[in-house]
Amino acid sequence: MTNRLLERTEFPGKVGLADFIELLIFAFPRTPFTTTRLHGLLGDMWGLEIHQLELAQEEMKRRAKVIQDAYPFKFLNGVPVNRENSEHYLAMLALSHIQKTNLSPEVLSETYSAKAFEEIAEICLADYYGAHTKTVNFGFPSEIGRPSEFGAAITWLATKIGIQAGTSFRSPRRKDGGVDLVVWKSFGDSRSGIPILLVQATLQRDIRNKARDVDRRMWSGWLSMDVDPEVAISIPYVLEHSEIWNEVTRNCLILDRVRMAAMLRHDARKIPPVLQQAVRSVETEMRQTFQEYIS
Repeated sequence: MTNRLLERTEFPGKVGLADFIELLIFAFPRTPFTTTRLHGLLGDMWGLEIHQLELAQEEMKRRAKVIQDAYPFKFLNGVPVNRENSEHYLAMLALSHIQKTNLSPEVLSETYSAKAFEEIAEICLADYYGAHTKTVNFGFPSEIGRPSEFGAAITWLATKIGIQAGTSFRSPRRKDGGVDLVVWKSFGDSRSGIPILLVQATLQRDIRNKARDVDRRMWSGWLSMDVDPEVAISIPYVLEHSEIWNEVTRNCLILDRVRMAAMLRHDARKIPPVLQQAVRSVETEMRQTFQEYIS
């Protein structure tokens, strides 16, 4: 099996293999992808053994347990199948696939896909602190009226949150201070001491350095906060529990695709059209790639 997609796809490991199986099930919802069939389809491509596919399926079961209703797949008699199309999860899966394989650059420019992912992250975090959670996209450039100059943007953000802006120096060279989304809990009493989450949403795979971009102490000086804010890094792919996970979580919270999808509300708003197009493009490529091998 040789084609453009497979030439660009290295052996993905357990987590990446689970992603690939999800893409196959999404593209061919009526095909029963048993372990034997998957081995026949993908075995030669990566030299897979049965136990590697079983590990990938265990990873899918883990996702289903954590995400529950927002996970678009389930196991029926031991075979992974489509349950329902959770467009938010599928959009993050598609973004991850596009970024990893350089699929269809005409579909999503890097800048546009990053901004679109910020929108998904905002949708997923809409209930982070429970009732009366509020969010705002602070990333630069902005399409929602955020001032372009950093100092003015901080004042604008403080007003949105309902707190005073801090007095620390705000360098005009900064764009967004590493923060794409700000999430907070509004109690409606206009008093200080509210929980605030600063989120960096990124498509980058190596997040070790990105996790240090947001400086809690500086943000506590730019915004008048009694305590340092929470900091999180949001990613559209699934990050395996590894040394990287442990290293990054010393600095901030990791919100990968599984955690993001698990926070989705049932009434979450729809994904932007550009990501609907991205999902369709990935589905089309998977169909074109594997159609002749699936009967």
